[in-house]
Formats: sequence, structure tokens, C-alpha cells
Amino acid sequence: MLIIKDMETDYTKPNPKAVFSVLFLAVVVFVALIYYNDLFFFKKSPNELNAPVATEERTGVPPLDTLSVDEQLQFLNSRGQLKVPETKDKTSVSSKNLPVLVLGLLSQADNIKVESVLYSNGKKGFEVMFNMNRSSIESFKSFASSVDRKIWNIFSASYSEKAATLSMESESYQVDIDFAQETYVKTQVKMMVLMK
Repeated sequence: MLIIKDMETDYTKPNPKAVFSVLFLAVVVFVALIYYNDLFFFKKSPNELNAPVATEERTGVPPLDTLSVDEQLQFLNSRGQLKVPETKDKTSVSSKNLPVLVLGLLSQADNIKVESVLYSNGKKGFEVMFNMNRSSIESFKSFASSVDRKIWNIFSASYSEKAATLSMESESYQVDIDFAQETYVKTQVKMMVLMK
């Protein structure tokens, strides 16, 4: 036999606890939307809503290959990139950084060692030693193909089974790179940079 004890309760009326729960959930969602998206209080254009893209203009980086060597070195010194120990050899020039344009070639490099040098003809330059992330001829070919041809003119490239050479120049620099694969995990790359 079915016994219904609470016959006088009107279940058509809203439950206060349920109403409170729904309102609380709506407030939480509303606050979360405001926190993650300023659309409710600040109307922004679609471009402003996206994260700004870092450009040379915004970050204050001078256009490549337009500054003098000394200005590029001074700029890099102020940004603290790729610090190089002072050298005291007679054939060395005191310098702490690589030029901006050369730094762009080292995106795939590991364990970078740099020494600034003064060549016998009186021109300044850098000797850069580094390892590549993937130590193989194929990775070096990939490195060579990634060089920006609008800046660098590659006038000589040769490859063998475990070695390669690459020569190129820009308006300000001549670069010669020797790649020698010792093992698959250890490859020494030597880059000579001559300032014109």
C-alpha cells in the first residue's frame, strides 16, 4: 500500500535552494567572463583583442644590416645578448657581442663560443664555434636552406658524407661555415665572420 505523507506540499512552487544555486552559477560564469575577456566593460576592436605580435618596430630592434658595426655591438651590449669574454691576444679586438645580423644565423645552434678577432688586413671579425641541434649533414642542409636569401647571398656550398662548407655574404659581412660531423650527437661547426 502506497502512503504519501506530505500531501499538502505544493511542488509547483520553485525551490529556494535550487533558485539560489542557479543564480550563484550564473554569477560565477559572469565574473569568469569578465576576468578572461574585457568585452563587457571595454569594447575593443578584433585586432586589439589578439595578443600583439612582436615586431622590430615594437621591440625597438633596429633594421638589420643598416647600422654600423660599432652601433650594432653597442645595441647588443645594452640588451645583454650572447655575452663573450674579453680577449687579450694581440690579434683580438675587445668585444662582448655578435652583430645583430649574425645572431640570426644561430637559431639552430647549441654551445656557442665566440671570439672577436682582428685579421692581418686590419678588418674585424668573429670566430664562432657551435654545435647543431641535430648533428647530421641533412640538418646542416636544412640550416643552409633556412638562411634568409633576402639578406644573405650564398655563393658557394659543398657537401660530402660527413662534412660541408658554406660561404655567403651580406652587404656588411662575409661568412664561411665549416661543418664536420664527428658523431651523430657531436658535431663541431666553425663560422668565420669577416666585417667588410
